Amino acid sequence: MAATRAFVTLRPQVSLASHIWRASQIWLLVAAAGCGSGNGENSNPGSAGRGGGGAGTGGSAVAGTGGGAAGTGGVAGTGGGPAGGTTGGAVAGTGGGIAGTGGGIAGTGGGIAGTGGAGMAGTGSGGVAGTGGGGNAGTGGIAGSGGSSTAGTGGTSSVSCGGASMGGAAGTSATPAICGFQIDATLSPAISTVGIVNWSTDLAGLSEARIEFTLNDAAPSVLNRGGGGKIDISGTTHRALMLGLKAGRTYTYRIVATGAGGKVCTSPDRTLATCTAANIPTVTRTVASGAAPARGFIVVTNGVQDFGMTRPRAPQLSYIIDADGDVVWWTDTAFQTSRAIMDSDGAYMWMVTPGGGNCRRVGMDGMGAENVAGLTNCHHDIAVLSDGTMALLVNTTEMTRSSDLIERAADGTLKTVVRLDSKIYKPTGSFHANSIRYHAADDSYTVGDRDARLIVKLTRQGKLLWQLGGDCTGAPAPKCASNVPGGATHGQQQVGSGNLLVFKNGTPAQIAEYALTETATSLTATTAWSYQATGADSELLGDVQRLPNGNTLITFSTDGEIREVTPAGAVVQTINANYFGYSNFRESLYGPPLPY
Repeated sequence: MAATRAFVTLRPQVSLASHIWRASQIWLLVAAAGCGSGNGENSNPGSAGRGGGGAGTGGSAVAGTGGGAAGTGGVAGTGGGPAGGTTGGAVAGTGGGIAGTGGGIAGTGGGIAGTGGAGMAGTGSGGVAGTGGGGNAGTGGIAGSGGSSTAGTGGTSSVSCGGASMGGAAGTSATPAICGFQIDATLSPAISTVGIVNWSTDLAGLSEARIEFTLNDAAPSVLNRGGGGKIDISGTTHRALMLGLKAGRTYTYRIVATGAGGKVCTSPDRTLATCTAANIPTVTRTVASGAAPARGFIVVTNGVQDFGMTRPRAPQLSYIIDADGDVVWWTDTAFQTSRAIMDSDGAYMWMVTPGGGNCRRVGMDGMGAENVAGLTNCHHDIAVLSDGTMALLVNTTEMTRSSDLIERAADGTLKTVVRLDSKIYKPTGSFHANSIRYHAADDSYTVGDRDARLIVKLTRQGKLLWQLGGDCTGAPAPKCASNVPGGATHGQQQVGSGNLLVFKNGTPAQIAEYALTETATSLTATTAWSYQATGADSELLGDVQRLPNGNTLITFSTDGEIREVTPAGAVVQTINANYFGYSNFRESLYGPPLPY
């Protein structure tokens, strides 16, 4: 794995034109190790022979691979030639000269508009500040580290797996204010599609920042073409993650920082190449002709594989699938994990199993996996609140298999909201709570029970509001509607209109949206929309979520199939794996999740 570190100070170069920028200071350190590192043979970023490389060991080499024997170029073109420089750069062809490709004012190797090593006087290996034929994907030259000083994107023709490179040194500052960035970039040692960017800036009064990145050479049909979002700015050295990257691809990224008075400063473009991975799940995606699937990410788990299920077991991973059906993130997980979900600030992935056990979380960089203290018997599901609170179902020691609804605050404080026992609803033999959702609109929870075949709604303080389904005779709820079709319930979601989406297990599985009408003393439910699956079922688990585009995401967990369907019931796309658990759609891997 290779890391690149650079310090760049941006300032206006007024001697040519006010819109031309130069780098007054470039410091570059390149280290190569791990899953891939470049060398002078990998690429020709600086277009000055064999100087560059994936992780940047180029420049003016000992044998003069970027500019001449030991880089001694000279005005008369003595730098290149037989010593190894193929196009060192002078008028005579090999050294440094005025119009050469290795240096000079008008040369392609550097200078004010150059792409390689600059050369104040065309001195072969890049001149006073140049590093020869490209350096780390083009880092030489007084006025540009491998690229135009205005755009700052040169010298990025190839980067090896794990390699990071610097684009044009002068970058694209969004304001004429002087600002500098120091950036270290590498891949996570745990997940080879997660970039870790450590950075700092001397921008005065830093108030917010974001990372932006774009997939290089993306085909027109690709939906996940890049992304980014707001990043943490606490401390003096900051850490940002690049999430949602495809395996074995190269990305161009930048940091955009806002300082005092609203001044905005953008770092020079840089590149990072991800590695491929052999241990990720196999996922297939089929899109209906002419359909427009939702753009975003689906967080899934390995799911539940019962004894009667004949397909091979899924890898013990929780993972994220992008809009193109590519696995872009993964982590080891417990056997038969039912739910994986990111917390409100996107820092951790939280995971639980249906049978009860430790609640686990891992950083989105794939590191720091831990059992969450105080949550030793969580099961089935987790809900996310915007203040950093996580709500979980935790088994009690009662023989009836009742559960506590427990909130864990961002500081680790635990609070029992309510015990889900016979004071809340009547069980059928024993309790089997299996789903929980939080609704910010009215600060409430809905909880489903598979065996009782019902869903109850409670305030965040634990007050019971109503019951949908199940046996209403003698029900503790002040309002109860039993006029809905029976069926074991799993995934559920109260959508913006107040309607309730429910996944019902069965053969075939049924998905229903109920319009709820409340009075002071009653609750009635009518079917507003339904979908009956053909060719897919889920004996266990199963999930449903309304998407931002108006379609509905349906997960047939034990059949290993996810469908996106239109309001008319047309299948937009299907995603298949061996098995799934619950699922969760996100438009972005940054910031809070969608209401769910």
